[in-house]
Amino acid sequence: MSEIPSISYSDFKHLTPELIKQMQSVEVTDDKGQYLFTAIIPQTSFIQSSAADTAMISNSVGGKALSALLGH
Repeated sequence: MSEIPSISYSDFKHLTPELIKQMQSVEVTDDKGQYLFTAIIPQTSFIQSSAADTAMISNSVGGKALSALLGH
Protein backbone atom coordinates (compact mmCIF):
# COMPACT_ATOMS: atom_id res chain seq x y z
CA MET A 1 0.00 0.00 0.00
CA SER A 2 1.23 3.44 -0.88
CA GLU A 3 1.96 6.27 1.52
CA ILE A 4 0.26 8.60 -0.96
CA PRO A 5 -3.50 9.08 -0.50
CA SER A 6 -5.71 7.86 -3.33
CA ILE A 7 -8.77 9.30 -5.03
CA SER A 8 -10.98 7.85 -7.72
CA TYR A 9 -10.87 9.39 -11.18
CA SER A 10 -14.60 10.08 -10.87
CA ASP A 11 -13.95 12.24 -7.78
CA PHE A 12 -10.73 13.77 -9.13
CA LYS A 13 -12.32 15.08 -12.34
CA HIS A 14 -14.89 17.04 -10.33
CA LEU A 15 -12.24 19.05 -8.46
CA THR A 16 -11.67 22.64 -9.52
CA PRO A 17 -8.17 23.80 -10.50
CA GLU A 18 -8.14 25.96 -7.35
CA LEU A 19 -8.75 22.91 -5.13
CA ILE A 20 -6.20 20.78 -7.00
CA LYS A 21 -3.50 23.42 -6.46
CA GLN A 22 -4.12 23.20 -2.69
CA MET A 23 -4.01 19.39 -2.52
CA GLN A 24 -1.19 17.07 -1.64
CA SER A 25 -0.12 14.66 -4.37
CA VAL A 26 -2.49 11.70 -4.84
CA GLU A 27 -2.74 8.38 -6.63
CA VAL A 28 -5.69 8.37 -8.99
CA THR A 29 -7.54 5.08 -9.42
CA ASP A 30 -10.40 3.87 -11.56
CA ASP A 31 -13.72 3.20 -9.86
CA LYS A 32 -12.60 -0.38 -9.08
CA GLY A 33 -9.52 0.87 -7.21
CA GLN A 34 -7.01 0.01 -9.94
CA TYR A 35 -4.08 2.44 -10.18
CA LEU A 36 -4.21 4.87 -13.14
CA PHE A 37 -1.63 7.54 -12.37
CA THR A 38 -0.02 9.67 -9.70
CA ALA A 39 -0.99 13.33 -9.73
CA ILE A 40 2.01 15.21 -8.40
CA ILE A 41 0.89 18.57 -7.07
CA PRO A 42 4.15 20.53 -6.81
CA GLN A 43 4.40 22.96 -3.94
CA THR A 44 7.85 24.19 -5.01
CA SER A 45 9.63 24.84 -8.31
CA PHE A 46 12.15 22.13 -7.39
CA ILE A 47 9.38 19.52 -7.13
CA GLN A 48 7.84 20.74 -10.39
CA SER A 49 11.22 20.42 -12.14
CA SER A 50 11.80 16.96 -10.65
CA ALA A 51 8.34 15.81 -11.79
CA ALA A 52 9.01 17.12 -15.31
CA ASP A 53 12.33 15.26 -15.44
CA THR A 54 10.63 12.03 -14.34
CA ALA A 55 7.86 12.52 -16.92
CA MET A 56 10.43 12.89 -19.71
CA ILE A 57 12.12 9.65 -18.64
CA SER A 58 8.76 7.88 -18.55
CA ASN A 59 7.84 9.21 -22.01
CA SER A 60 11.12 7.92 -23.44
CA VAL A 61 10.23 4.38 -22.33
CA GLY A 62 6.78 4.14 -23.87
CA GLY A 63 3.24 5.37 -24.17
CA LYS A 64 1.51 7.20 -27.00
CA ALA A 65 1.68 10.94 -27.59
CA LEU A 66 -1.52 12.83 -26.80
CA SER A 67 -1.66 14.11 -30.39
CA ALA A 68 -1.61 10.52 -31.69
CA LEU A 69 -4.40 9.48 -29.35
CA LEU A 70 -6.55 12.48 -30.30
CA GLY A 71 -5.72 12.25 -34.01
CA HIS A 72 -4.17 15.71 -34.29
